[in-house]
Amino acid sequence: MVESFTKKISSLSQRRLFAPLGLFLASLALYACTLPRTVSFEDSAEFVTAAATLGIPHPSGYPLYVLLAHVFTWLPFGSIPWRVALFSAVCAAAAVALAFSLARRLAGRLGAKLTGLVQAGMAIVFLQVAVSEIWWSQAIYAKVYPLHVLLLLSAAWALARFSEDPARGRWLLAAAFLSGLACANHLFLALAAAPFFLWAALAADEKLRRPSKRWIYCLLALAAGLLPYVYLPIRAAMNPPYSMDAIGSLREFMDYVLRRRYHDLALSAWKRSGLNFVLLGQLAASLGPLLFFLALAGAARAALSRDRLAKVILIGCLGGVFSAPLAVLARATDWTDTSAYMARVYGLAAYVFAAILAAAGAAWLMRRSDRPGQAPKWAAALALFALLPAATLAGNWQRVAPYRSSFVEAYGRELLGSLEPRAVLVVNDASFIQDTELYVLAYLQTVEGRRRDVTVVQDAGLNCFLTPDLPFGYTRYGLDMRRRLLLEAVYKDPRLSGRPIYATFAPEYVVSGLAAASNGLAFKLAPKAAGGGQPVRVQVQAARPLELPPADGSRSQMALGLVVSHVLYNRAAFLVETRGNKEALDALVAAIGLDTAPMSDDFRSFLAHRAAVTAGD
Repeated sequence: MVESFTKKISSLSQRRLFAPLGLFLASLALYACTLPRTVSFEDSAEFVTAAATLGIPHPSGYPLYVLLAHVFTWLPFGSIPWRVALFSAVCAAAAVALAFSLARRLAGRLGAKLTGLVQAGMAIVFLQVAVSEIWWSQAIYAKVYPLHVLLLLSAAWALARFSEDPARGRWLLAAAFLSGLACANHLFLALAAAPFFLWAALAADEKLRRPSKRWIYCLLALAAGLLPYVYLPIRAAMNPPYSMDAIGSLREFMDYVLRRRYHDLALSAWKRSGLNFVLLGQLAASLGPLLFFLALAGAARAALSRDRLAKVILIGCLGGVFSAPLAVLARATDWTDTSAYMARVYGLAAYVFAAILAAAGAAWLMRRSDRPGQAPKWAAALALFALLPAATLAGNWQRVAPYRSSFVEAYGRELLGSLEPRAVLVVNDASFIQDTELYVLAYLQTVEGRRRDVTVVQDAGLNCFLTPDLPFGYTRYGLDMRRRLLLEAVYKDPRLSGRPIYATFAPEYVVSGLAAASNGLAFKLAPKAAGGGQPVRVQVQAARPLELPPADGSRSQMALGLVVSHVLYNRAAFLVETRGNKEALDALVAAIGLDTAPMSDDFRSFLAHRAAVTAGD
């Protein structure tokens, strides 16, 4: 029975598209079953909004992603967020299939006989990739990383084909063009991998080591891959429903693409080198001990091989592996829990390229599986090996649940619904909270058309919201001062005069002349009476209670946990006003448990508000 089973696998393996196509369909089916029906936390709502409206997301603009994701919004079924998330799922599934094909090519060059059993073992490695938490979470998320990995894999594939026959220069041009497209999708990570791809090209063809026409053609192909950036100034001139900052001149265009508004390029980054140890730990944890060992075995075997193709693929894999730490060192981001959470997705390319080495290592270790009497033993071993992705899938089913949670969309909908007609909502929070709030509100107002009578005031530069007249150098101040200046600008703006004003934060600890009352989701503001006296009581109507999703303080749920914590602080403020400190204690303790920073802005805001509320009691 075992022998007949192995013969069937061997016959199927002769069809070269069978295994990659099977991986693609299996991965896509899994992702399609777990796609979110609506927007989620971080900047996923921004990418959905930009794709739906052909807008311009935050720097560096990500034009290739926006254009391709917009095509998926034409699908006649599913919600718009679901369609955009489906684009990520297709890219992720295609990347898994392409990575398998690249690993199979490498394994063949390392001397492995690509029998059915060997290819089955390699496929199990990529099934493990497909169901791992970090890859699965991004595969169902409206983000640029699955497309980024797919483009890097495509460039590595083209370099591999070029190394087999350097005379066929079109593969080299294809690699240059795909590298340019990768830069048009995620500039930093693609540039970090560029030196390794150049190294791989030099290893593939000795003629490239001296000046030749090929260099000119490669530069032209690379420039052609960057053409999607032309979309930014063209679309900006049309004033799209969603964009950030102005792109009216060449300098503004370069500032946007190079992210100069964030001031996050700095090469002297030794204090951030600790992040790379975090990334290495995340890579090892994602692979697991067995795959990590197989990746080392595959890398060592490829390094010792004299085969040119093996060298080129190894160098391409190193480019994927080292793109994450190089990007971290190039960005002005300190080593914090928040930056470690943000940098975790930088390791996606490293994870997939390491899996290529692991699959090649597994194939090399199984090189003698076709000897008489060995097939049944290896088939039994692979049956045990297949339990690894099965167990990983079962364990990660709930871990990826936050990425398909509808809580953030429900929060934004209830937040807008809790405001009075023609209300003004001031948003200025820290880190993931502000991103989540602003982008979800932008999606609800711009794409779904909800509560357009509400004017959202912010300082992030989104054109779909109002940015008041702020002083020069405003962005260089700390959060407390920015909140104070933003609130002062709101009360001075004649366009907002006479309208009810709300904020997503309590104002008392940044502006002494304001009183506030929470409705459970936002704070209604009012100027205090001149001359002091009793504390001003602001009347509000309680918002409908929002059902909170289960969240913990783990790094994988950091963004969702921070938003839930933010809501809990506001709920605690409402309970203090209406029922007293004792009734608010449970909500406050739960908020602190999810808060990642001691004495966070939300916590200090709550303390100042509680002191103001109880001052006259």
